[in-house]
Amino acid sequence: MKTNNLFRTVLCFLALSCVLSCSKDDEPGGDVDPITFRVKEILSTYTDNSVVEEEGKLILSYNNELLIEIIEYEKENGTWEEEYKSELNYEGDWVNIRDFEKEGGIWVEDQDWNMRLKIVNGRIEIQESTYDSDVHQTVFNYTGDKLISIQEFYDGVNEYKLEFSYNDDDLQEVIEYYLQEGNWIAVMKVQYNYSEGQLTQVISSYFNNESWQVSEKYEYFYSVDKLVKIDEYYWINNSWENYGRSTNFEYNDEGLLVSEREMYSEGGNSRLQKYLYEEGRGNLKLFMEINYYNYNYPTPQKPVGKVKALDTPYNKQFINKFLLKRLLN
Repeated sequence: MKTNNLFRTVLCFLALSCVLSCSKDDEPGGDVDPITFRVKEILSTYTDNSVVEEEGKLILSYNNELLIEIIEYEKENGTWEEEYKSELNYEGDWVNIRDFEKEGGIWVEDQDWNMRLKIVNGRIEIQESTYDSDVHQTVFNYTGDKLISIQEFYDGVNEYKLEFSYNDDDLQEVIEYYLQEGNWIAVMKVQYNYSEGQLTQVISSYFNNESWQVSEKYEYFYSVDKLVKIDEYYWINNSWENYGRSTNFEYNDEGLLVSEREMYSEGGNSRLQKYLYEEGRGNLKLFMEINYYNYNYPTPQKPVGKVKALDTPYNKQFINKFLLKRLLN
């Protein structure tokens, strides 16, 4: 169900996004001085019982500072083969996105699907997608620098929304609503807990039998100013039980994210994503933050001092569910 996927992503990864400004670097890890870097390649592998499988990779291309193309490769008989690509075209405040699939050595455009984004002053205001004749529009509403609500329209009808509340600059709560018989009904919420300016806990609850009931929890761990681990828990039999999955982050000497690994307790399996960089500035981070399941949420992280890598976005959410819709799961 789409809503569950959306809120799961909010719960897991809202802490990993940050509000974009055009003057800042856009890549995992944030600003790096005096040389700036942008993501050039993303590689995904899966380990099952010590057997490592390369699942896919992305090659990203830029024109000056603008991301213009992403090509997905899959490995066939030991050779990387082009499978899909997305092209981004910029026209004023709008970015138009087109998807292609490689068929018989020729790129064939997906004529049934298209997406466009309205970006003003480095912020997403509208995300609009069309599949066949169905139109889905997402509107982002701001007060000052803060995102206060997101509305979703299906064929012109607003049936779903998210509302955000803050304590000073810290995001405190996100509540999900559905329109039912003319009334907005709260169905899910996510709450954020901090310690010394750093996000330490994210807890989700659902509304059932006239009360909020906790369901999931994520705990965040740091090394100095860098996020290094996230653990997942579920509320079972009136206590928190470890879900058996954690995500670990590694950085290079410049503070850039170089890998993130999801670890699964059963069988010792894991999924690894590696990031390769090139010198230059880019706007990839903007698209990572507003993908289909992980909108351009404001950061709940209020860093202590200058942080190079704490604002790491969760790249595969962008890649899988937004531009390519097919890739590394």
